[in-house]
Amino acid sequence: MLRKIISLPNIPYGPKTQLAIAREIGDRRGEGISMFNSALLLNTLDDHAQAIARAEAALNIVDPIEDPNAAKVRAKLEEWKGRGK
Repeated sequence: MLRKIISLPNIPYGPKTQLAIAREIGDRRGEGISMFNSALLLNTLDDHAQAIARAEAALNIVDPIEDPNAAKVRAKLEEWKGRGK
């Protein structure tokens, strides 16, 4: 499994670093995008529950600020939640 090969905390540049920087500078849009990027990564690693949780958190950030990416996040959440039915 890919998860055994990749250790996320050891990635020096990526969603976790991007998220920390966005939060530090108060960039809500960047924070939401970073959260969604990490959701996509978690989904790729077959961690679907965490992917959904992270995407929901991203939507809670981008939706209130009327970011155009909110539609993409919402659509992906519907897709991911739909596969469990």
